[in-house]
Amino acid sequence: MDINQFILKLNHLAEYILEPNRKKNLTPFFFPRQINNPIEEQNDLLLTFIYNYDVSNFRIGAFNLHDADQIEYNEQYIFIGTWEIDELVIDRTDNKVKIIDYELSKIISIAVNSEKFLSNLIEIEKSILLRESDEKKIILINNIIDYKESLSFYLTWIGYGN
Repeated sequence: MDINQFILKLNHLAEYILEPNRKKNLTPFFFPRQINNPIEEQNDLLLTFIYNYDVSNFRIGAFNLHDADQIEYNEQYIFIGTWEIDELVIDRTDNKVKIIDYELSKIISIAVNSEKFLSNLIEIEKSILLRESDEKKIILINNIIDYKESLSFYLTWIGYGN
């Protein structure tokens, strides 16, 4: 998937927002404005998204992405956003997308790479917008997760049991 395919899939989420008022309210969160034309490719799909779109209002679930000028780097991680109060990072050594859970003092791998993470994001949000049953959500999660350690993270994301 490239950036154009991701944006197209993101825009298709609008088809699953059933209530007109909700569609109007979610538009700034789901559909960020492109700020670079032409697209300046990065070596990572998620970074390409962040560096070429205004992600300051972009929200899906409890994910928030940092604006390009707020991204921080260290030897091991690229800090690209947050999940609730935890850090969303790309591991520079293996390109995995991870959550640094400060409360539990652990790091959870949630996707093998940014492309898989963004694909999961689209699939999960579609399931949530369609208000699928817990059973269907669990089947989805079991089909998309890359690591067993991330199961509870994904179940929380989809609101399992809510």
